[in-house]
Amino acid sequence: MSRNINMENNMQEVDATMNSAEKNNNVEAETMANEINKNEEGKVMEASFKETADTIMDNALAAAMPSDIDEIIPAEERGVSEKKHSKNIVPLTVVEIIEPLGNIIPEIPENERAEVTKEDYIDLKESIKHGFFDPVRGMKGFKTNTGHLFYARIFTDSKGNRWIEYCQQYSDDSYSAKMNVKQADLIAGAYFFCDEENTNSGFMSKNTGAKIVANVRNDYYNKTAFPKECVSIKQLFLFLLSIYSLLPTESDSLKEYDYPDRFYADIMMAIRKNQAWFDDSLHKAYYALNTEQIDKIANTLNIKRDLLLKKLKEYKFLYLTDSSKGYQTCVRFPAEKNKLGAEFFPESYTKWSYCILNLEYLANQLTKKKQK
Repeated sequence: MSRNINMENNMQEVDATMNSAEKNNNVEAETMANEINKNEEGKVMEASFKETADTIMDNALAAAMPSDIDEIIPAEERGVSEKKHSKNIVPLTVVEIIEPLGNIIPEIPENERAEVTKEDYIDLKESIKHGFFDPVRGMKGFKTNTGHLFYARIFTDSKGNRWIEYCQQYSDDSYSAKMNVKQADLIAGAYFFCDEENTNSGFMSKNTGAKIVANVRNDYYNKTAFPKECVSIKQLFLFLLSIYSLLPTESDSLKEYDYPDRFYADIMMAIRKNQAWFDDSLHKAYYALNTEQIDKIANTLNIKRDLLLKKLKEYKFLYLTDSSKGYQTCVRFPAEKNKLGAEFFPESYTKWSYCILNLEYLANQLTKKKQK
């Protein structure tokens, strides 16, 4: 029985100890919770105080400082900033016209002025009146449905290259400077505008067409005296191409030897005017000439021997074979029985010669063949 009493006492002691520990834990937990709440309240109060202090400071600064800080910074210390251009740009208008400096020549005393005699004076008024010095001389004029007036012509050089020279006449009857466009560029530029979608890129790239158009555009707009009377570049290309077949053609070369017909005619004239120098009754199809005779022709035409021979070969006016050397061919001369010194040439002989074809004889031979 005493054992039971002791166990019950022990159990009561354990319960009391546990209750005491639980109370202590509750107290500690409550204390910690109170501490946490105090810290959170402190932070909130601290943030609130700081916010209030900042607000007060900002208000104080706003009240103490001017709205524009530049007002209190010395002018020489103020920053410089680039202002953006306004989208609404104010157009410039003329408010006053200042005439150029006047002619000061009349201020020269009479006794110091230049004297013009009748011999020094050439009256060109009538010539100017009739347009003898106008830049459009030799050009054909074309008035458009828009009232524009253009003059143009075709030029060729010795190599056959062609270009169009043109200028525009303005409403005050003055003319633009002369402009030009190569024939190939005219065709390519017109094609560029007709094929703006570049459907046939194999003919010409779009960039190439644009460069051609840009060059002609710059030449046209740079030389115009009245921009308001200009036509569009597309109109210009298509218009020049439309009148191309109506334009007169002139040569840009003043050299006769650049034209085969004139060159050959001049050579024949040189030979016939100096028949004693070029007596070659022994040959009908060509003139077999020596170096001295070639020099005579070159001097008559006022060109160098090498150029004369080069042009003769270029135009196929020389009789040349596979065995020829340079510009010379070895041809046979018959016996000269009826000429002075014939005893030295009793038989036919060969000689290296410059053989200029007798085109008149050869043409007659061809005509006879065709008539048979």
